[in-house]
Amino acid sequence: IEVSYFTAHTFHYFKVAITTLLNILFPVLKPGGSLIISVWEDFSLQHLSKFIVNEMRATGSMEDFVVFDTPSSVLDQLTTYARPHAIENMVNQSGFDITRVDHETARILLSGGNCPSEVGVNVATLPIRPFLEELEKTGENKNAFQDAKKAFESLLQDPSLVSRDSCGNVVTTLPSRFKLVTATRPFTDSE
Repeated sequence: IEVSYFTAHTFHYFKVAITTLLNILFPVLKPGGSLIISVWEDFSLQHLSKFIVNEMRATGSMEDFVVFDTPSSVLDQLTTYARPHAIENMVNQSGFDITRVDHETARILLSGGNCPSEVGVNVATLPIRPFLEELEKTGENKNAFQDAKKAFESLLQDPSLVSRDSCGNVVTTLPSRFKLVTATRPFTDSE
C-alpha cells in the first residue's frame, strides 16, 4: 500500500513581506514540492465598508470634512499583490517555477452557515472596527457603533450589495476575485 503525505500551512502576511516569506519557504520545501498562494484581486468587503461609511456621512452621523478615510488599511493589505504579475514575479524571483495561475471568484459569507452540508465555513466580518473606535475616541462620533449598525441595516436592504443564498445566508452580491498561483521548487543537478 502506497501512502502519500500532504502537509499544508496557511500564512496570512500582514507584517512580513511576501518575498521574505518565499525566501524562507524555498529551502524548507523539498525539491518537486508544491507551493500554492492565493491573493485577492478585488475584495467585495471594501465596497461594503465604504457603503457603511458613506451612509454614516449621508445621515449626518459623521462630518463630511472628517479627515478619516474609509477603513482601507486592513483591506488594502489583502489586495497588495493584485497588480498583474506582481505575485508571480515574486514567486519566480524566489527560485520557484510557476506551474499554473488561476483566477477565481467567491461570494463572501456574512452570516452563519445555515446549510447542514457546509463544512469549514468562515463568516467574514467587515474590518471597520478600528475606524469606528477612532471616531468614538476622538469625539467625532460618540455613537459610531450604533450609527454603523443602522448603516449596516440599510446595506442589508440593497440587493446590489448583499443577497441571500439558497440556504438563507447573507452573502455579498458582487463576487470577490482572487488569484491562485501554483509553483514548485525545482530539482537541482545535485538532487
